[in-house]
Amino acid sequence: MEGGSDETRGGAEELELAAETIGLQSVETLGEGVDTLAAAEEAARLSAGAAAAGARDLTAGTDELALAEGLGGLRDAAEAEGVRDLAQGAGMLALSEDIAALSIVLQAAGEEDVERGMDLAAMSGQMAVVADIVGGIDMPALSGFLVAMSRRMRVHAVAQLIQSRDTEAVSLAMTEVSAEVAGAGAAEVADGLTSLAVSDAMEDVREAAVDDGATLVAEGLAEMAAAQGMSQASSELLDEGAALTAEGGAEVGAADTLEALADAADEER
Repeated sequence: MEGGSDETRGGAEELELAAETIGLQSVETLGEGVDTLAAAEEAARLSAGAAAAGARDLTAGTDELALAEGLGGLRDAAEAEGVRDLAQGAGMLALSEDIAALSIVLQAAGEEDVERGMDLAAMSGQMAVVADIVGGIDMPALSGFLVAMSRRMRVHAVAQLIQSRDTEAVSLAMTEVSAEVAGAGAAEVADGLTSLAVSDAMEDVREAAVDDGATLVAEGLAEMAAAQGMSQASSELLDEGAALTAEGGAEVGAADTLEALADAADEER
């Protein structure tokens, strides 16, 4: 009986040692499982944050690119308006020069009309004097002819002077029109230059928006990819943590079973 009792005692001690060893191992395994589950939770948190940041950057980048597209249309419109205003302004300035040149020609013609009218008036007076002299020497026919010619010259002289006055008035009016057209042309040119400057500024803003939008989209895609990677890692860590927890639980159960067997063996001694 004593030998059997020694064997029972030895078996109980081995069971207790095994239970203790498995119990310590189960604590370690459960600890690893808890740490792994915590890492899985942290990875999930980081994944959610990266996904949110990625979605935010993608939205902002898309908005920037849409803004750039809209600015491109406004830039084209401003540029077209600027080119049109410059062309109209240049045409009006050229027309102003033509009107001014015509005004100078009319002014010169008016001065010629004055000179011609004064010459005709002088000749009319001279011919009237000659008619009086010829009439005094008993040459009535020639005198009458000269009087008639004098009157006709006087009529032409008056007509020339009236024409010169009208021509001068037209020349002055055309000078005023030329100045007004030149002013309008200069304003059109100024508007054209302003529109082109606005177009250039819009192009600068559009290029900046394109760069910012492309950068944000790239960052958003990178963040979404990182979020997907972290989500996958979180899932794998979650599975591993669950497996370790289950393994630790099984080891706790095995340790409890061995301890129960050791207790039973002690009772049989």
